[in-house]
Amino acid sequence: AIMSDVLTCIACRQTFDTPALQRSHYQGDYHRFNLKRKVLNLPPVTEELFQQKVKELKEKQNTKEVFTGYCSFCKKKFSNQKTYDAHVKSKKHLEKERIAREDASDEELEGTRTSITRKPIDQTPVAPKKEEEPQYKTEEEFIAEKMKNAHKFEEDECLICFRHSDSFESLVTLFYWIYNNMY
Repeated sequence: AIMSDVLTCIACRQTFDTPALQRSHYQGDYHRFNLKRKVLNLPPVTEELFQQKVKELKEKQNTKEVFTGYCSFCKKKFSNQKTYDAHVKSKKHLEKERIAREDASDEELEGTRTSITRKPIDQTPVAPKKEEEPQYKTEEEFIAEKMKNAHKFEEDECLICFRHSDSFESLVTLFYWIYNNMY
């Protein structure tokens, strides 16, 4: 083969047997990644290293770090790093810690402890399901159930604020003066 017949990708430092393989390579993420590195005057990475980094990134995106902390001086649990950090700096905590250290021997002191674990995102606790609405066979059953549970207005009761008036006429007057001036 003549040197000019060799199909290459300079950005990735690879050669190809066919034009189709070369075109396919140019359309891939690996090539785009190395092009961006070339623009930054960085050397290309191998395809194996690129695939490893992609795999690590996907694993990182599918997991989250879960913080847990416990202060035995104050008997408090923490699920947030910032809240825990603020707690151990607080005057109340520092005072309880000082008193505990004065009163106890070193073997008795438990102090505070923290841990950060990685959990798959799809295993995070799901909020408890709300009680589901009962399934109605007909629209009439649905309406009947809603009517049964609806607020029963009295004749002298305001539809908006539920206040009672002496009479229906005074309720209309109240309604007119209060709510007519709102708009």
